[in-house]
Amino acid sequence: MENKIQFLGENLWLGNLGHISVVLAFLSAAFGGLGYYINHKYRDNVWGKIAEKALHLHSFSVLLIIVVLYTLIRTHAYEYQYVWQHSSNDLPYYYMISCFWEGQEGSFLLWTFWHVVLAYFVYFSKSPLKYGALSVILLVQAVLTSMLLGVEWWGQKIGSSPFILLREHQPDILKLPAIQLRGIENYLSAIHDGTGLNPLLQNYWMVIHPPTLFLGFASATIPFAFLISAFWVKDRTLWMQPIIPWTLFSVMILGTGIIMGGFWAYESLSFGGYWAWDPVENASLMPWLLLIAAVHMVLIYKNTGQYAVLTMLLICFSFFFVLYATFLTRSGVLGEASVHSFTDLGLSGQLLLFMFVFIFLAIYASIHNKKNASYLIVFLLLSVLLNVLEYHFNWMGKPVLNTINVVLFGIAIFFWVKALQQQFKTELQKENPLSREFWMFIGSLVLLLSAFQIMFYTSAPVFNSLFNLNMAVQKEAFYNRFQLPFAVVIASLTAFGQFFNYRHTPKSLFIKSQLIPLVITIPISILLLILWKINVIKQLPFALLLIMSVYSIVGNASFIVTKLKGKLKLSGASIAHAGFGLMMIGILISSANKNVITYNNIGKNYVEADKDNLKAIDFNRNNMLLRRGDTLQIKDYLVFYDSNYFDGFNKIFEIQWLRFNKNGSIKEHFTLKPNTQNNPQFGFVANPDTRHYLHKDIYTHITHESSLESVEEFKNFKNDTVLIGQTFTTESGMRQLKILDLLTDASEDPDNQLYKVSAIIELTTLDKPKILTASMIINLNNNEVHRENAQSDEDGFMAELITILTPNQIDNEKVKLVIRTSERKPIVDYIIMKAIVFPWINLLWSGTIILVIGFTISIFHRKKEMKLWLKKN
Repeated sequence: MENKIQFLGENLWLGNLGHISVVLAFLSAAFGGLGYYINHKYRDNVWGKIAEKALHLHSFSVLLIIVVLYTLIRTHAYEYQYVWQHSSNDLPYYYMISCFWEGQEGSFLLWTFWHVVLAYFVYFSKSPLKYGALSVILLVQAVLTSMLLGVEWWGQKIGSSPFILLREHQPDILKLPAIQLRGIENYLSAIHDGTGLNPLLQNYWMVIHPPTLFLGFASATIPFAFLISAFWVKDRTLWMQPIIPWTLFSVMILGTGIIMGGFWAYESLSFGGYWAWDPVENASLMPWLLLIAAVHMVLIYKNTGQYAVLTMLLICFSFFFVLYATFLTRSGVLGEASVHSFTDLGLSGQLLLFMFVFIFLAIYASIHNKKNASYLIVFLLLSVLLNVLEYHFNWMGKPVLNTINVVLFGIAIFFWVKALQQQFKTELQKENPLSREFWMFIGSLVLLLSAFQIMFYTSAPVFNSLFNLNMAVQKEAFYNRFQLPFAVVIASLTAFGQFFNYRHTPKSLFIKSQLIPLVITIPISILLLILWKINVIKQLPFALLLIMSVYSIVGNASFIVTKLKGKLKLSGASIAHAGFGLMMIGILISSANKNVITYNNIGKNYVEADKDNLKAIDFNRNNMLLRRGDTLQIKDYLVFYDSNYFDGFNKIFEIQWLRFNKNGSIKEHFTLKPNTQNNPQFGFVANPDTRHYLHKDIYTHITHESSLESVEEFKNFKNDTVLIGQTFTTESGMRQLKILDLLTDASEDPDNQLYKVSAIIELTTLDKPKILTASMIINLNNNEVHRENAQSDEDGFMAELITILTPNQIDNEKVKLVIRTSERKPIVDYIIMKAIVFPWINLLWSGTIILVIGFTISIFHRKKEMKLWLKKN
């Protein structure tokens, strides 16, 4: 029936073009991946040319999808679910692009786009492994574009299309009365606007952070792709040439994306900090830590030939953890555990398949012994068979089945590791603590343990779902406590590790190299411990982190000067290490010495709180109420809530901060403008404002404001008949009134048909008196009366001029007025604000910039170095 209806106003051809482009992108990626595999494995140039055309067709299709989807968003084509859900009429054009990747479908498309870009860098490279790598990249693309198909096959949903129509996604919308009245064929006439972009995402960081993060995710595919390419042709040497610079690139870009997310959280999202150990934040951190470990292990293998298996596993698991992070954030499994997670689009099974397909690909490609490969296939088929039987017959229970699945998966990984050890046999060498590779290996293990701890506790919702457990999602303090020792060890290793040579370093030479760094580090550390009031006994972990971070900065600076002779092009690693040390100091001081400078100034709780509600207790203790016009003392500042105004949907609050010299003159004056939005869909949304200094930030945000309060109706109505000059009170007696004068005015009407009479009323409460006017406007043609009431929301008062009693009506008396008064709870313009001082937080941001610079230098150096190494080998 519905298919026969001709719906009016729908722009179907663009949506159809977009959907065709998705199908074409999927098929060309799958076909191109197969073609490049055959070309790489069997040196078949015919398939190579076919694959090359498939790559170009796939790239064109992906770009066409992007153009179509953005066009639909830009033209407000609300007949499409994705456009209606993520955009709105009032959204500034510069945030339109943010709508593109706010949803899951858009983020998959962004990821796909970056793979296209990176694929062409691989395509134009000179590596003999590039065709195998392109095969893997295109296979990943096939899986990613399948996430956009939005079709059903054998009752199973495959992907979620960004081009599905609103009426198809939400068929009940056609049953709404407003649409029924217009006729369902004209349903678009009732849809005037979209849902809109989440106010927290209406920020320039939303324009640059997701693309950077997804470039980091996409780049993690490239080292994995080159490694699989090497497995297919049993290469043991060439794979290192592209993997080292690409892994460094991935570390740099993904790290930059994570840092951007931290700065966004600090600057705009009112989290009161830059890192909250949110599960989605952790999901991006896990592969980054493994990538850093992988970089160091590849360098060990290149220089010593040791740890080949661990190196390959780290490269693979870095990519697997990207896929696992995708599953965590987009399957809905995190539920309410994260403020960032996407809702479930029904793709959980497909996301899991995405991950396990490439785990299987890596294992199968790397096992050259057919007998070992057959074991892998048997375990895989057994697991699939058990899951199919359980799905149809439900004969063993979910926890039992998932336990068996985990055991089978563990056995498969075990056989994989054994097979790799057989294929990449290296002569075992005695570990030498006086070698660079020994300490790089220790550092990589520490990073691996750090990532595992984060992964395990971040996965609590997954374990709960798999095994019917009730593991709690851990909070910020828990992660800080466990990750602090890892940070101490890493900082110390970055301080002295590079002073060792590969294979062996004379002990006396190493000790001599540490004298200058230690002589500089010790007094600086003591000075900073005293300056920042860190108690070495009570706060030993913090003190150790500070000392080792200083040691890292000084040690790497010394290495650049003494060993590298100031050659910056060789100093990438040392610069990155020093940046890490500076980051750790910034994190330590800004977190440990973070100081909430606002306080409860009203003597009672803002919200009800019991002893277990720590969030409410913190709110009651650390928030300050400011009435408009009030001036309060906060530390060295006088703070004045000046005014507020609207900028679009945002309500801006102007808060003046003043600091005075001893003689009373103004030493400093600035205005902070935190803003809020009482959004009908997303609720109360607040964005902070920050005063930046070299040595600290004053960070403020609004936690509540008066317009959120419900407004009472007027009550306590009372009629008074009074003379001009007479004083009287309201019903409660809390407000005193006096009629000052009675004015008449006919000037508003040139025909003198409107006659305005105004009573000038003086209202006195606990504050100073204020003057209000209550008027009657009489139309002399029809004797209709319109009243303009005197009202003061701040005083909770309203007065109405009911009538005027003249002397003709009551003998021997003057003119009297009948005034009706009413009262309600005063509407006070106030804010509840929290202000935090983050000391020396610029050390954190400076450290991150130095870290990225170091990685950039390393990428160029290692790329050049690997070319020379290949010529020798």
